[in-house]
Amino acid sequence: MAIECNLDIDEEDVALIRENQENQRTLRTLLQYGDQISLIRECLTLNHANEIPLLVWTRAVEGNNTTNQQRFHRLVQYITTWFSSRCERVTPVKTNHERTFFVDFIVPIFQYFHDQVQYLQF
Repeated sequence: MAIECNLDIDEEDVALIRENQENQRTLRTLLQYGDQISLIRECLTLNHANEIPLLVWTRAVEGNNTTNQQRFHRLVQYITTWFSSRCERVTPVKTNHERTFFVDFIVPIFQYFHDQVQYLQF
C-alpha cells in the first residue's frame, strides 16, 4: 500500500520496502531466536492457559546464548505468563474507567523495563 500510494518513491526504496515486507511476513527477525519461537509455539499447542507458566518458567535458557537472546527469553516468559493470567481471570473486569486499561496493560510494560534497564523508579 505504501508503494501504491506514493508514486514518488524511487526503485531502490521500493526494493527495500518489499524486502522489509517479506521479512515481516516470514517472521525473519523472530526466527533468529529459535529456542524462544519454539517455546511460543509450544504454548500455543497447550489445551489450557494455566499450563503456560509451568512450561515457560521451567524452560531454562542455555548459558551460551547472547545477552539479547537471554533478555528475549525473559520477555517471552513475562509476556506468556501475563497472557495466561489474563485468560484465567476468575471474574472479568467490568469497568470502563480509563485507568483500568492503563494499570492492566501499560504498567506491566514499565515494570519490565524497570527490571531490565533500571531507568525507572517506582
